[in-house]
Amino acid sequence: LGLAGSRFANATGQTAKNHRMTAGDVAKLAGILLQRHPERYRVFGELAFRYGGRSYANRNLLLGSYVGADGIKTGMTAAGGYGMAASAVRDGKRLILVINGLASEEERAAEARRLLDWGFARLSR
Repeated sequence: LGLAGSRFANATGQTAKNHRMTAGDVAKLAGILLQRHPERYRVFGELAFRYGGRSYANRNLLLGSYVGADGIKTGMTAAGGYGMAASAVRDGKRLILVINGLASEEERAAEARRLLDWGFARLSR
């Protein structure tokens, strides 16, 4: 996949010795997912899902509140803080955003909104 800045020690993304992934590689992987598996991508935009008889809510606060937001993944680790890979589409143009190191879910969502707004403003010039 060409994720040269990444090394995987587990499939969960949880903190582990020698496990790392750069923000650039996260964005690249998101693009690969969109390109190669568009039929599966819709799962990342679902507000909730059921698995093993339990219901789970999507932790992406952009879904349903930010125009065009359609995924991708949120996360939190003690070392990295709150982060996310987010995607949104406006006027047929998609932005993929990767952020990390935020203090809370709310701060993560606010920073993602700010950066997506900035990106879409630049694209519309």
